[in-house]
Amino acid sequence: MSAINGIANDLLAEHFPGVTQRYDVCKDYMEKKYSLSLQFGRFWNWCLNAARTSSGLTRPRCVSD
Repeated sequence: MSAINGIANDLLAEHFPGVTQRYDVCKDYMEKKYSLSLQFGRFWNWCLNAARTSSGLTRPRCVSD
């Protein structure tokens, strides 16, 4: 899983530097204010969207659908 985390963090930094900077500011704030640390690089959790075949969906549901 750590290899996937590295890839995700690298892709974010390379393609979305502004978002990366905001994530880092948030990360620093949460560490200083609440002593919380991120488990997955710049991400709080690692939640992959998957289709719920039991409900008849054949693909992940996205907000933009």
